[in-house]
Amino acid sequence: MKLSERLARDHLVARGYRDIEYEPDGNTTPDFVIERRIAVEVTRLDQLESSRSRSAYQMGRPLVDRVCKALRRIEGPEDGTRWLTLRYRRPLPPAEQVRKGTEAYARQVVGGEVPIGAAYSIGPNLQLEYRLFTDGSGDPVRVATVIDEDLGGFLGSELRRSLDSAIRKKSAKTARYRWRYQEWWLILIDFVSYGLRGGDQHEQLLMPPLVHDWDRVVIVNPLDISQYLELDGLR
Repeated sequence: MKLSERLARDHLVARGYRDIEYEPDGNTTPDFVIERRIAVEVTRLDQLESSRSRSAYQMGRPLVDRVCKALRRIEGPEDGTRWLTLRYRRPLPPAEQVRKGTEAYARQVVGGEVPIGAAYSIGPNLQLEYRLFTDGSGDPVRVATVIDEDLGGFLGSELRRSLDSAIRKKSAKTARYRWRYQEWWLILIDFVSYGLRGGDQHEQLLMPPLVHDWDRVVIVNPLDISQYLELDGLR
């Protein structure tokens, strides 16, 4: 099972679904079937760098993992989660500098020393910004959004371009199999923005309106599989 498929399965389980079968028809579409009637196809939203064949996900994931691992070491009050934006460009600081800088800033955030909106630079090309606080149980501090500035362009438009491409390819792949199940869902693991937040960004993502033939299109944040958007479309 690929990483995106594992994340999609975990997302479905977190939403309360239990009767989930992986590749019910063998090595072909769909990837999962829920309750023997809902087909689920999975892929990831990604963006290729113009100068390399390796994807932005492959290039940036080690840094994201390093920052998230450092944040998991932080202890704090169980009053809610403080969400950070990770912004970077290449070349990146050394790994140990990333770890120490991330932990130092996160401790200040959890300790109440940093106001919402305050940013901290870990070297010249890496920045963390305290963006949001949410009540409830959970990790004291987590990454909400990742921005790779080497890719250029407005994040929402980059995500929309990847979204349109994924929907087009998956619709073509599944067209001849649609008769097999009552419903078809498309789950997209967001390795472009790692979870856009806010109503304005949601509206920008849907302009112009999506045209698709899926019963549900779901965008999932790979850093927090409980964070997702369900997108309406024009059929």
